Amino acid sequence: MKDFLMGGAVCLRRNYADLPFSPDNRADVAQAVNERVLPVLEKEEDTFTYLMVQQMEPEQRRVLIAHGLLDPDSADNALSSAYLRQDDCLCVQTAAADHLRIAAYDEDGSLSDCLALCLPLEQALAVDHPYARSAQYGHLTARPCDAGSGLRASLLLHLPMLTLLKQIPNMTRLCGMAGLLLRCAAPAQEERGDALYLLENRMTLGIEAADIVRRLQSHAERLTALERQLRVKAAERADDFVLDAIYRAYGVARYARKISRAEGMHLWSALTLGQALGTLNMQQAQLEKLYLMCAGTQSALEAAAKQQSAAPDVLRARRIRDLIHGGN
Repeated sequence: MKDFLMGGAVCLRRNYADLPFSPDNRADVAQAVNERVLPVLEKEEDTFTYLMVQQMEPEQRRVLIAHGLLDPDSADNALSSAYLRQDDCLCVQTAAADHLRIAAYDEDGSLSDCLALCLPLEQALAVDHPYARSAQYGHLTARPCDAGSGLRASLLLHLPMLTLLKQIPNMTRLCGMAGLLLRCAAPAQEERGDALYLLENRMTLGIEAADIVRRLQSHAERLTALERQLRVKAAERADDFVLDAIYRAYGVARYARKISRAEGMHLWSALTLGQALGTLNMQQAQLEKLYLMCAGTQSALEAAAKQQSAAPDVLRARRIRDLIHGGN
């Protein structure tokens, strides 16, 4: 089961020089962009699936947004399309705020690998139609904050000890001083308490894409190193404050009869910490299943709940009890 670094994503925002910006509210521009993208992708060795963003199943859209492959601000845009590679790790989204949003996801958090996926495709899509660029500013985007390299990158970090010890505000300030943003990974409407955070770049102007990637990876290593140190100290001291949080989560996982997806993510975080500290005798496979059960696509669980005439939260709790301790 992964811990500390849970994944990473990179996206490049590009606009064609001969088309008006803001394609999200002009059908003619959106169509022109798609007509340029499709022939290029058809020449690629990989297979891409065409999807209308607004018509996607909510769960598929949620997962793609969580992986950084879709723009969360364009989820309801009827003009936006997505070309998703068959491995779900590379996506070209059209007619969001910009003409193109070329994004890659890596479950091991390698931003350099993500960038290596995006750049050849970015170059291929500009062979016949150059991008809008300024000699002074670099790539021009619909939102000035994205101008320059046009690159947005993020790393998903699991930091339960820093969360328990209320050190996240301090870490957020330190990251801000370096031009980075550390924020809760949960959607605004959710309060999961899963200690998952996104570390993102705030600046793109005047900074090369490779430098942004290196800066993010470097600060992520510092954060995870501090998280490791705090875990070691907590294990050595048998810290009652930390142990209480772990055992409370274990009790809920062992006995609760209703568990929401958000609460399930909180349980995964606390039990993962317990396993890392040697407090709980849990297997990596159990934690992996728990994570997928709560963070992954929920459609299968909802279908099973409907078939069994049970509420999804009830079925989720039942499966978690089975996973933890035999389901009694």
